[in-house]
Amino acid sequence: MRKFFILIALCVAAFQHFYKSDAAAPTSSISSIIDDSTPSPTVEMNSSSSVFSCQGKTHCSEMNSYAEAKFYLDNCPGMKVDGDNDGIPCERQFGQ
Repeated sequence: MRKFFILIALCVAAFQHFYKSDAAAPTSSISSIIDDSTPSPTVEMNSSSSVFSCQGKTHCSEMNSYAEAKFYLDNCPGMKVDGDNDGIPCERQFGQ
């Protein structure tokens, strides 16, 4: 029975040692994970609403909101977000 308690104590000590080692290990920062070569969408804010700018997006899967899809449809060339040409973009995605 004594050997059993010694084995348990060793397991607990080993666990604590490895747990503390993992907690003290440096973690990579978010900025090192983000790929800076990928352009992010430009959104300019004014007092009444947000204004988007054409960034080369053409499909619904690239849009983050209905407002963004509508802006692209109305203002950017080569859009593929209105399959039935009714003026409502990304109907399946945003349920408009």
